[in-house]
Amino acid sequence: MRKVRLLVVVGEEAGMHRLDLGPAPKVDSEVRVTYSDAEGGPLFVDVVRPPATDQLHPAVVLFPGWGESRYARATEAQDLAQAGYVAVMVDYRMDWPEFIDDAQLAVRWVRANADRYGIDPERICAYGHSAGGQLAAMLAVRDALHEHLHLTGTKYEISKEHPMTQPTRTVLMTGATRGIGRAAAIHMLRDAPDLHLAVLARGDGQRVVDDLTAASGNTSVSAVAGDLASLGCVRAAAATLRSRLEDGTLPPLRGIVGNAGIQRRASKQPTVDGLEPTFAVNVLAHHLLIRELADLLRAPARIVLTTSDTHFGDFKHTAGLIPAPRWSSAERLASSTEPGGMGGGLDGPTAYSTSKLGVVSLVHALAGRLPAGVDVYSFNPSLVPGTDLARDGGRFGAFVFKSIMPRLTFLMPFTSSVDDAGANLAAAAIGPTPGESGSYINKTRTERSSDESYNPDREAELWETADRLTGGAARAGPRSTSLGCCGEA
Repeated sequence: MRKVRLLVVVGEEAGMHRLDLGPAPKVDSEVRVTYSDAEGGPLFVDVVRPPATDQLHPAVVLFPGWGESRYARATEAQDLAQAGYVAVMVDYRMDWPEFIDDAQLAVRWVRANADRYGIDPERICAYGHSAGGQLAAMLAVRDALHEHLHLTGTKYEISKEHPMTQPTRTVLMTGATRGIGRAAAIHMLRDAPDLHLAVLARGDGQRVVDDLTAASGNTSVSAVAGDLASLGCVRAAAATLRSRLEDGTLPPLRGIVGNAGIQRRASKQPTVDGLEPTFAVNVLAHHLLIRELADLLRAPARIVLTTSDTHFGDFKHTAGLIPAPRWSSAERLASSTEPGGMGGGLDGPTAYSTSKLGVVSLVHALAGRLPAGVDVYSFNPSLVPGTDLARDGGRFGAFVFKSIMPRLTFLMPFTSSVDDAGANLAAAAIGPTPGESGSYINKTRTERSSDESYNPDREAELWETADRLTGGAARAGPRSTSLGCCGEA
């Protein structure tokens, strides 16, 4: 009979410190892998491992404490993978005897998938923090527990009104009010009790806070007023957040999730700053937000910007639904009147795919400029019917995208549901390190972005132009302020 070696941690975390040994070795990760289809929904593991080689590695199965999510052990998983172990972070249910059944299933799943992840099946151990440590210990005596203990199963609801963990980090998010952004916000609030989510909200911010609180059961959420269509409002929002961070109202900033974006049928009406709106919102506004707050990011920190596989521009990635991007220069793309610029010649869908190519290029540019310990990624949720992305695409098109296409996703393998896409975005933002900074995350895995997106000259031109346009708009006086957008909470 095979045995599971146990390393049990029952009390408070102690003695596990990160050493500064220079650049950390690269690791690979795969998130939201189903290990059990339990009643009430699938159970997931996240796998973090050394880069694939012919060598087999020992595996450590990590069980979080009661009330934590599997993401709570992400730092340990990263350290273990860098030290040559395969770390597997586990979700489990909270009822007896389900939690111990889930633990055993997770270990069996690891052994069954040893070849897939380069694991030595004879060297698998279980490790846990707090209640997770007790769960690891219980694996060794599981049969005795079932035979001799007669426990009444009770489902314990963990109260979010009195959270077990006070927030120790802030993540700022744009585009959290609807669609995949709202789903991602809910997943983050449910899965990370140590996180405070600050959402950039246009209009009634309290309504957004109330909605996310009710949906997640977590009160650690606040709103910052702002409209990405106005660079003045972006600066005002950044200033508000800076004030809250510096006076201790919010815990340290550990992440920025730039999910907001627009897609329009036509792209003619300029923003209040005189810019083409698709490029201004999808690229320039997030550039400005990051530039205003980058010095406040405390390592380890992560920036994730939502892009789209439409930036590839081929039938494989778009099914012919969106035209290929047409890049000229950042200057012309940002112009609402320049011939060849989006507003001067590109239709709305082409402006959208081109702006998403700009997001990937911006991420590449950021990766070489951010300080050590602050990583940046572009994230592709895939096509997600059922959102309001096509709200400016005409009444019929918006209806089909929001109400009809979600019923046909089984015919379209390149699509994702709103909840799955949101969960994947949450994992990209707060889960295990996805890969090397600057990488493109396709749903749950890092992949190579389009060949066109790897262009250092273009990245440098985009960076310089974005700096100049956003800085110039801030100095332009009243023209850079959209009436009403900054003062609403």
